[in-house]
Amino acid sequence: MIDLNSINEIIIQEKNYLKNKSKNYVENFLEIEKFITDEIINIEELNKKNENIIPEVKFDDLKLNLEDLTLEVKKRGCVVIRDVFDDDLITQMNKDLEQYIEENNYYEDQKKKADIDKYFSDLKSGKPQIFGLYWSKPQVNIRQSIESEVAKAKRIIEELDKAAKEGKGAAQLDGRMIDAASARMAENIVNIDKLIHNK
Repeated sequence: MIDLNSINEIIIQEKNYLKNKSKNYVENFLEIEKFITDEIINIEELNKKNENIIPEVKFDDLKLNLEDLTLEVKKRGCVVIRDVFDDDLITQMNKDLEQYIEENNYYEDQKKKADIDKYFSDLKSGKPQIFGLYWSKPQVNIRQSIESEVAKAKRIIEELDKAAKEGKGAAQLDGRMIDAASARMAENIVNIDKLIHNK
C-alpha cells in the first residue's frame, strides 16, 4: 500500500524508473501530453455543445449497425445504455430502494461513519452521496439482469458460429429462430462488453 506521507518521493522514484525504461522519454511525454490536451479540448467542446461526453445508446438500438458507437466506446471505455428496463419495473425498483434505505437507516448510519472515512467526511452535502447499497435487492436484480443479457448474447453468437461451421443457413436458441436483428444486437452487446472490460 502506498504511504501518502511519502507520495512526493514515490512520484520522483516512479518518474526516474519510467525515464530509464524509455530511450525517448521526452518525446513520449510530449506525445502523451498532446494526447491529453487534445482530449481535454474535445471534451470541453462537447460540453459547450451539450453533447454527450460518454457515448449513449438506447437498448433497442443495439439491433442497428453501430460502428460509430463502437469507436466511441473503445475511446471512452464506457457507455450508457438507456431504456434497458420497462418504466414500470424501474418505478418499482426505485420504491424498493427507497424502502431499503429507510428500513436500514442508511442516512443516519452514513452520518455516523463520516469520521471513519477521511474522504467522505469532507463531503459538504447534508445527505451522504455514497451508500453501501451494492447488495440491496434492486441493485442485485439489475446486475443479474444485465449479466443475463450479456450471457444470452454470447449464447446467440455461439449458436450462430456453430450453425455456420455446420453449413446451416439458420440458427436457433432454445427452440426459437435467431433473426438478423437479434443476431446484430447480440454482436453489439458482446462487442461493447469486451471493449469495456478490456479498457
